[in-house]
Amino acid sequence: DQMGIQAQYDNAFSQCMYSRGDQVPGYAPIATAPQPAPVMSGPDPALVRATQASTEQERRRTRRIPVKSRVLLSNGAQQIDGESVDVSMEGVLVKAPRAFPVGSSVNVAMHLSHGMRPVVGAGCVVRLIAGNQMGIHLGGLEMAESQRLQELLLLLIPGEK
Repeated sequence: DQMGIQAQYDNAFSQCMYSRGDQVPGYAPIATAPQPAPVMSGPDPALVRATQASTEQERRRTRRIPVKSRVLLSNGAQQIDGESVDVSMEGVLVKAPRAFPVGSSVNVAMHLSHGMRPVVGAGCVVRLIAGNQMGIHLGGLEMAESQRLQELLLLLIPGEK
């Protein structure tokens, strides 16, 4: 049932964010000294047009782009070498010989383009499929890495170069 899957995703995401010390949706944040707002020009309009999914067709906010590339996942001393199935601005589906459990925080290194350094950041396992595929929510990309991911995905979308 679709609602059950969404509830499982929401629960795993909240657990992961809480375990990393990040804010959990639905809970009031602890008051801290205000941080300066990052200077950001916003996402590339062409990328936004290309990756926005139609809400009538799909509940996801961003389009998944089929990409087969090497992905390294690590959690403490454990490391898994896998391959991406698809990538979006918010996550990656990784096929691997074994999987981290749902709720695990992971460091992610995606080798999306040959000859370029990988896109790196933090994520959380929010879904397991068939025991060997992990849905990773990319909640911990630095601004520069997010921009690199946008640029690389834009190159992979037909008609958006």
